[in-house]
Amino acid sequence: MKNFTKNFYRTFLLLFFLTPGLLWAQNGRINIEKEKKSLFANHVDFMNVPDQAPAFIRGQIQFYSDSVHSIIVKPNLLKSQEKDEIGYKHYKWQQTINGIPVEGAIYIQHTKNGKVLSQNGLWIKDIPAIPKTAALSAANALQKALNFVNAKKYKWEIPEEEKVLQEIKNDDNATYYPKGELVYFGGRSELIPANLRLAYKFNIYAHDPGSRNLIFVDVINGNILDSENLLHTIDAVGTATTVYSGAQSIHYR
Repeated sequence: MKNFTKNFYRTFLLLFFLTPGLLWAQNGRINIEKEKKSLFANHVDFMNVPDQAPAFIRGQIQFYSDSVHSIIVKPNLLKSQEKDEIGYKHYKWQQTINGIPVEGAIYIQHTKNGKVLSQNGLWIKDIPAIPKTAALSAANALQKALNFVNAKKYKWEIPEEEKVLQEIKNDDNATYYPKGELVYFGGRSELIPANLRLAYKFNIYAHDPGSRNLIFVDVINGNILDSENLLHTIDAVGTATTVYSGAQSIHYR
């Protein structure tokens, strides 16, 4: 397993080295991917020159564009940290504006021996003028989202489903009832800072017909900005060798 992890990691790095559109600094040795408009460079790599890698300071990220920008991030913006099998520690940070999280704006530092050997993700550099407060209440926004989903029945309306959820989470207060979270939303497939809108995000789990979606509702006009399907299915045909019937075609759904 360790050899697989090492080989996978080396292959991953090689793909970055061979990707077109990269800038090379320090005589072609430090890999800095060209930044997109209003975003910091989304991949920086010091793997070839670890002696030039910046020291890891918890809560500080060095971003690269026309110059180096050191930004202090609050401890509560750390979404997760983990250590892998080959000794790297990975710190995942959430960007906020006005104390509100930016959907999709996540940056990850990959560290080892006290150095940031690479980092990647999305972080907005040029913040546009955007509202700080909602004109629409969370209750009204939820109704907009429910009208959009238009299901006959929802999970939180079924006591048995609520009970199972509470048992799984070991929490008598757990519920499928959606709670609106304020976020800045700038697109799902691509984060575009100029398109940032303040929105309520709802996780809506429908029972009939079955669906589960993240719904983003504009807090100013109540428009549905986007929806993301959280339930994914496949429909494919494969072949498997069975014990008694040999090779058989199997339909996966």
